[in-house]
Amino acid sequence: MWNTDKFEKRFFIVMLLIGIAMLVVAARLWYLQIIKGDYYAELAKNNMVRIIDIKPIRGNIYDVNGKVLAFNRPVFALIANAENQKKVEEISRKVKDISALLEFDSQTLLSRFKQGLKYGGKRIIIKENLSISQVARVKAFLGSNTDVYVAVIPKRFYPVGKLFAHEIGYVGRITQKQLRKLGEKGYKGDDWIGQAGVEKTYESYLRGKIGKKEVEVDAKGNLIKVIKEDPPARGDNITISIDTALQKATYEALGEYSGTVIAMNPNDGSIIAMVSKPSFDPNMFIWGFSAKEWRRLTTQLSHPFDNRAIQSVYPPGSTFKILMALIVLRTRVIPPTKKIFCSGTFNIGKYVWKDWKLGGHGWIDLKNAIIHSCDVYFYNAGYKIGVKTIDRYAKLCGFGSKTGIDLPGEHKGILPTPSWKKKVFHQIWFPGDTVNLSIGQGFLLVTPIQMAVFISAVANGGYLLQPHIVKYIKEPNGKVLKLKKKIIRRLPFTHREIEFVKRAMQGVVEKGTGQRCKIEGLSVAAKTGTAQNPHGKDHAWFVAFAPVKKPKIVVVTLVEHGGHGGEIAATISKKVIEEDMKKWKGKSK
Repeated sequence: MWNTDKFEKRFFIVMLLIGIAMLVVAARLWYLQIIKGDYYAELAKNNMVRIIDIKPIRGNIYDVNGKVLAFNRPVFALIANAENQKKVEEISRKVKDISALLEFDSQTLLSRFKQGLKYGGKRIIIKENLSISQVARVKAFLGSNTDVYVAVIPKRFYPVGKLFAHEIGYVGRITQKQLRKLGEKGYKGDDWIGQAGVEKTYESYLRGKIGKKEVEVDAKGNLIKVIKEDPPARGDNITISIDTALQKATYEALGEYSGTVIAMNPNDGSIIAMVSKPSFDPNMFIWGFSAKEWRRLTTQLSHPFDNRAIQSVYPPGSTFKILMALIVLRTRVIPPTKKIFCSGTFNIGKYVWKDWKLGGHGWIDLKNAIIHSCDVYFYNAGYKIGVKTIDRYAKLCGFGSKTGIDLPGEHKGILPTPSWKKKVFHQIWFPGDTVNLSIGQGFLLVTPIQMAVFISAVANGGYLLQPHIVKYIKEPNGKVLKLKKKIIRRLPFTHREIEFVKRAMQGVVEKGTGQRCKIEGLSVAAKTGTAQNPHGKDHAWFVAFAPVKKPKIVVVTLVEHGGHGGEIAATISKKVIEEDMKKWKGKSK
């Protein structure tokens, strides 16, 4: 028998459940559409809108006369669009197929693609410098594909190659370490960045400002339209203080020797030539090289990537006697007119130090000790002055500290002290260490740029200037930022003391050890130096400035394994000064 009450009860329960379900659905719809509507609308928008970085054009670099030293030129490049992460495997297969088409190593291209992905790249350059025939083959293969495509991109080029390699530097792919540090500044894994020289020091100026493009795409990632665009700002142009003609003459003057030559304006600290050899072609970092080539370059005993002007250290040899002479004049441990007898040897107990001249120089005063580079005179002077006083004055003259030149990787050298020796060698300081220090030997190590700054201070009357290679920076809007002369400090010597040494240095060229730097019609002051080298033939130093009364140029030359400073190094310096003379010939000498 049909139970009406039981049916109605069941019907009511079913309808109640349906009603509750409908309420739940309605509540969920209300929550999604009303409460979270804006949120999901934004998600939907993001599914079809992409933000694309537009990389800026890097600024150019010029020499002091406007000759271009680094610029960008257009090249064809193969690019992978990694916006859609779901297509990574598909893109990898295409890259592999294209590598066979280009007859190029597929693993190299794939590793570039994966590296770009790893470091956040969206449009990853996987092969550059494609030829016209390669472009034609790739385009025919890809058709209208937008995941992998060919585009024209700007590529850095250094038209003078080896001539400015250490000064201008080069750009290279950003490293993982750099990306961790610079990622917050907008750098991505497919970016190129200054890795050496001016390119590195002035990266923030040269790089420019990244632009943004907001575009609408379809489900396949194809462009529908550009919604909004914020164009990039081109990088600033930089003009350096080096004259290409003088740089070329300096490079040729150094010839096949390893070493460095620095030419500096002693009146403002600007570098007007700087050559380090062996050198390298910075374009190879742009065009790329194999792992085998890289190993060969980085394991060369000649170290072509080292900028010897600022990164290599050497005993200064007899060039240090310029400072010692100033200390003698300041402390008056030996009156300048008093003569000391040089027999060719200097003794402390059973230990003997020899003069470079067999048989010695006889009776000699300070001026002639500079002119003829008498070791025995300075052995006596240094022994009487003492290491603490020598170190104090040397520090005030810039030794043992970086000069602050606007190039990366500068070495501060070594200014030894008794405490330094105790810490490094666990030995006390001996009187013989002071004797060696007094002629620029022993533990003392300096960079050529430190010596250039010190000689410039002597030349200009006593002002240590911070050296710089960049003359001014020009923004795209035409605004110019000039680098001003910066005085580090004044030398701790009087005008009279400095003039005494300058006259003695002039005598070095006129009748002393530096006669190979004589230039007709021009007064030149100089000092030779021979630095002992435990690994072979001695290194040759020659420091000079001209004209003596109103100096316009300081030249510091260091020739590795060059022997006596008055020979090869003096000849090289003479050629550099003569080349620079062409600019100011006829002016006061």
